[in-house]
Amino acid sequence: MKTLPSLTNVRVESTDTINGNGANYIITVNPSIAMYSGDIFYITFPAEIGLSGSPSCSAVSLLRSVSCSSPSSKKLKVQLTFSSSPNAAGNEFKFSVSGVTNAPSTETSSAFTDISASDSNDNPIALYSGTAPTVKNLSPAPASGSLTQNDLTVSRATIYTITYTTKNDMKSGASFLISYPTNVGVPSTLVDCGVTYNNVAYSMTCTVNAASRTIKMTGGGLNVPTSAGR
Repeated sequence: MKTLPSLTNVRVESTDTINGNGANYIITVNPSIAMYSGDIFYITFPAEIGLSGSPSCSAVSLLRSVSCSSPSSKKLKVQLTFSSSPNAAGNEFKFSVSGVTNAPSTETSSAFTDISASDSNDNPIALYSGTAPTVKNLSPAPASGSLTQNDLTVSRATIYTITYTTKNDMKSGASFLISYPTNVGVPSTLVDCGVTYNNVAYSMTCTVNAASRTIKMTGGGLNVPTSAGR
């Protein structure tokens, strides 16, 4: 049985680093073998990153053209046409995948997996054995919302209602972190703390941090994923 050569250097970068935003993803491959026009490159995206069922790709470097498809969920198939064929081992090439949706969080993504190369007849010619590529959204999506007070009397206890429209999908069990200004007093224990979503009220657990002047809202049965714009 023959052992396939290893692909050892594949990088993935997003052109937009805000979580939940649409972006182009630049995939860079430094092949350890010579590759020919017609060869195919495969990569599977993490579950939390959105990949269109009909992806569109374009050549960036050392490629004349690329043709993309998604044979199964999250799997990208890229047929390569090199500017000069064969493309020698060590000649790094790049292509762009458009219409990708960044992960909803700013945490480092799960790994891109099932990375391999095949010839034009789809016979495997190399398997990936390097460090699994990941991406990280560096900038949290800006929040948009409004705040109302039940009572506007100075120094009187009241209820604050914050209306917030999500800018990206929220994972099941996600929490809210609210900062409050120095001229607003918040007791260490909140009597009434909850979220209303789809006209259903959820009682939440709210933790007040006086040092950082923040309120963290968690739990309370709000465990359904929330899509952007809700």
